[in-house]
Amino acid sequence: MITDVRSAIIDAIKTGVPGLEDHVEPHGGRFDLEELKRLAQRSPSMLVACLGVVSARANSAGETEAVCKWAAFVLTTDKRGVARDVGVLALVAAVLPVIPDNCWGVDGVNSPKNIRADNLFSTALDKIGVALWAITWDQEITLGGLDEGSLDLFALMHVDWDLAPPDGTFEAVDDVELEQE
Repeated sequence: MITDVRSAIIDAIKTGVPGLEDHVEPHGGRFDLEELKRLAQRSPSMLVACLGVVSARANSAGETEAVCKWAAFVLTTDKRGVARDVGVLALVAAVLPVIPDNCWGVDGVNSPKNIRADNLFSTALDKIGVALWAITWDQEITLGGLDEGSLDLFALMHVDWDLAPPDGTFEAVDDVELEQE
């Protein structure tokens, strides 16, 4: 369900901000400097990530309602005639109106709360020629059950058995293919 919401957010931004269609992508979360250098090659970029679950509770129907923390990271570099700080502010201003009251067309999603936009300027980013902002918000989502195939990640189990050898090596290793129904 969370990945479905992320995809719907990306689609809504692509639709709501003409010209950004090829520059909005999912992302796993926060960045380090090396990744930002790589991402700067494809500027401008907007990267949408679920940063975590702030809270979760069971509702009266026995479903789980989770408040997810979302981020749309906006990254620009200098372009001919447009300084990076001007470009990033223009994109932030274009994306912000897409977020309020938007449930992304997904059932079980409430309106965004606590919407904010933060300038993530640092001297390290400035040195590599990148402007970076984060638009963040909280959004309650009713989580459903697991879809078929959701547990395919658990098809193989790898275990290193450390039986306290003095040299720190593993004495036994097992790869177990888990039975799938």
